[in-house]
Amino acid sequence: MFKRALNFFFSRVVRNLSAAKLGDPVCLRGKVIPRDLVECTLTGARGVYFHYQILQSSPSMNAPLGAAISIDDIWTVLKEDAGIAEFYLEVDGELLIVSPEKVVVEECEEFHDEQIPFHIYGQKALRLLVEEGDVIEVEGRLTEVNDLYADNRGYRASLKRLMIEPMDNLRIKLVSRNPFHVPPVVSLIPTEFGDSNG
Repeated sequence: MFKRALNFFFSRVVRNLSAAKLGDPVCLRGKVIPRDLVECTLTGARGVYFHYQILQSSPSMNAPLGAAISIDDIWTVLKEDAGIAEFYLEVDGELLIVSPEKVVVEECEEFHDEQIPFHIYGQKALRLLVEEGDVIEVEGRLTEVNDLYADNRGYRASLKRLMIEPMDNLRIKLVSRNPFHVPPVVSLIPTEFGDSNG
C-alpha cells in the first residue's frame, strides 16, 4: 500500500514548468540567479549556499601504532557551518523564487564537496558552495508570492512571482558548476583551529 502511494507521488511530480499548476509537486532544472549572497565563514567565498566541515582523523582499529594517515582512518567532524540565501532559479527564461527554508542539498557524481587546502596535520576541510550561474535541480511545491524586492521588473508589471517552497523538505541537487568557478583556498581559518599545537 505504502509503496503504491509512493510510486503515485513520484509519478505526478511535474518536471516541465509549462505543464505545472500552483500546488503541484515539481522538480525543475535551471540556473542560479542571486537575490542576495552569503559568505562562507571558512574561505570567504560568496554564493547562495555554503556548507563546510573541518574533520579530524582517527586511526582505524586495525592500524599499527604510529601509522600515517590512511584512507581507512575514521574522520570526525570538529566544526561545521552552513548558510543559504533566498535566490532565483531561471527556468525557460522565467525567474522563480527558491525558498531558503528546510533545504537539503544533494551532491551528484560531477558536483561534490571540494577539499580545501588546510595545513594542520590530521585534519581536512571540505566545502560545498552554490554560486551564480550554477545549474541545479530543485524539488518542492509550486506556489505564488508577491516579489516585493525584484529590481528587474517593469513599472506596471505584476508583483506576482512563482516560488518553489518545501513540502517536507526542499531538495536541491547540484548538476554543474558555472564556468568561472574558483577552487577553494583558505583565507579565513577559525582561531580554534589555527594552531596545530593547541
